[in-house]
Amino acid sequence: MMSINFSAKLVTRRKLVRHLSSLRPESNQDFSDTCVGPVKSNEFQYLQQSIVHTSAFQRSLPRLPVPKLETTCERYLASQQCLLSPESYANTKKMVQDFLANDGPQLQKMLVAQDKANKHTSYISEPWFDMYLKDRRPVAFTHNPGIALADDPRPQFANDTSMRAANLLVSSLRFMKSMKENLLFPDAFHMNPQKTNNDTFWRKVKWMPSMVATPLSYALKVFPLDMSQFENLLQSTRLPNEGRDSIEKFPDSKHVVILHKGCFYAFDVFDKDGDILPPNYYLAAIKHIQSRTSYKSSGIGALTSTDRDTWTQARQRLVELGNGDNLRKIDSAIITICLDDWEYDPEEQDKVVMELCCSSNPENRWFDKSVSIIFSNNGLAGINFEHAWGDGVAIMRFFDDIINDNLKHEYVTANENDSLNQSDINVEEITFKVSDDIRNTINEAKSKHLRHVESLEFKAFRREGFGKKDCKKAKVGPDALMQLAFQIAHLNMKGTFAPTYESCSTAIYKHGRTETVRPLTKEMKICAEAFAGGHLSRNELISLMQDCSTAHMEMTKNAATGKGWDRHFFALRGLATREGKDIPKLFLDPAFKSINHIILSTSTLSSTSFGVGGFCPVVPDGFGLGYQIRQQDVGVCSSVYKKNASMADLVSSLDSTFNSLAQTIQT
Repeated sequence: MMSINFSAKLVTRRKLVRHLSSLRPESNQDFSDTCVGPVKSNEFQYLQQSIVHTSAFQRSLPRLPVPKLETTCERYLASQQCLLSPESYANTKKMVQDFLANDGPQLQKMLVAQDKANKHTSYISEPWFDMYLKDRRPVAFTHNPGIALADDPRPQFANDTSMRAANLLVSSLRFMKSMKENLLFPDAFHMNPQKTNNDTFWRKVKWMPSMVATPLSYALKVFPLDMSQFENLLQSTRLPNEGRDSIEKFPDSKHVVILHKGCFYAFDVFDKDGDILPPNYYLAAIKHIQSRTSYKSSGIGALTSTDRDTWTQARQRLVELGNGDNLRKIDSAIITICLDDWEYDPEEQDKVVMELCCSSNPENRWFDKSVSIIFSNNGLAGINFEHAWGDGVAIMRFFDDIINDNLKHEYVTANENDSLNQSDINVEEITFKVSDDIRNTINEAKSKHLRHVESLEFKAFRREGFGKKDCKKAKVGPDALMQLAFQIAHLNMKGTFAPTYESCSTAIYKHGRTETVRPLTKEMKICAEAFAGGHLSRNELISLMQDCSTAHMEMTKNAATGKGWDRHFFALRGLATREGKDIPKLFLDPAFKSINHIILSTSTLSSTSFGVGGFCPVVPDGFGLGYQIRQQDVGVCSSVYKKNASMADLVSSLDSTFNSLAQTIQT
């Protein structure tokens, strides 16, 4: 295979680094016409018709490198030095030296050997799946994020739930058919999309041998991304099992499941030939479900909101009661659509995130489903997705594509509301046999869920008149500025710095998942302290911000190329456990436990297809920070557990921090 120094190329490719750190792949160009033809035509059936195989690059993607042990330890110590006192740091440094002299090299040798024996995947893939699937906590509060889709700018769709749901369903099916028949364009980041994201480039790819397609594309400044997660995007679910859950796929399923008022409905979305049905059929089916006058919820959706052991036992009991086929009907659905009763108010963004992330009615959710599209009763659309199967790259590609498709086409309109008779619609209600013990489990699960929701607080913060354009003026990276703001805000609130997590995709590698960016570098710490101290001049502060930005870019570049310390240590510790070895003392060090008690859990939403979004804190005394920075404004959706943290203090501190940053840059 042609070799290439990919890491060296990334050093000078800042756009790619920023792109990977945001977890959003560049949307591939849709080469279909703006007009969709008759229902049976390829123009209607497929969202994209790529001239190259969807997995054209997969075989030649580089493998995620196992970092050098000494370098990982150096990076770990650099992160710890920003948080520990000199005395504690000296102790941790001794721990690291002991690890390098004793347990570390042997574990590293075993990890490298294991990696060489499994060249079809990455060293992090299996243990990362295990981490998610062995976690017995409720997924609704530990892993599943909630994100609003951008509002539809067309008045006829903006407030009509049934029409928006039908249109998004059509686009989802077009995406699915394109993907399953390998007509979806491969995921790739184009450094110069105007020059390469076109027919000319893809014709070149068509003639590239699969073993060298990726490195040949690098020469054209196109960087292919791993697509292995896409097979879990649709027609899949998480299944509860004792000790370790599983992800099950149903490649032959042809139906969707809709939840409304806690009841479950299913209908086929393809005809006998496997083609997408006329769009008005989906509209009629959704309206049929909405028009029902009586609902009798079994409440079993709430069981997916509880801890995994309770849900495992309850599911086994449901199967014993004869519900196995009905459970499988939900599990195997292409996607779930949740039609909720709450009303969207643009002034209540906090409520939007809470409903999408957790829900005030867990009966109307199936949190195990890989992807759920959720609708308010007046047209707002959002998503909730189970995280074990994949990361933001696949999710954002999917929704970027279907939303762009929706904006181009009007598959169903108000004129088609009455174009089908009720007798023409084949919707199945999924009913369950529920015993007294199951009812008790459902009621307890629902009560626990609602108490958990009540313990949380979400708040959407927005600062207008300050954004990317100001960062560019000051030669400061936008992501670095946001992370700096979080550090300053926490320092002002608590008088200390906090362990911070920022997710970064490693999708440039085969079966890459994510790596952790540890934003608190020594440069960021110095800069934050300078702002908190208030004694430096504007020029001095901007200089420190630029130093902070440079260090943050380097940190992000390292993470995107698999050179962080978190995943490497995670793999080494897991290997010791699996091999029955004693856990190295380094991983039992209180400082190691402390740095992994993530107070500031952060993630960015950079796609224009998404509005507000967020997730729960990962520790009881922490903050969940979903953020966006646009040209002329910044937004942060925060979450806290009310008992342990003050949302009012956080918002006040963020407000004063962004005012201070804006005043410094804009003066």
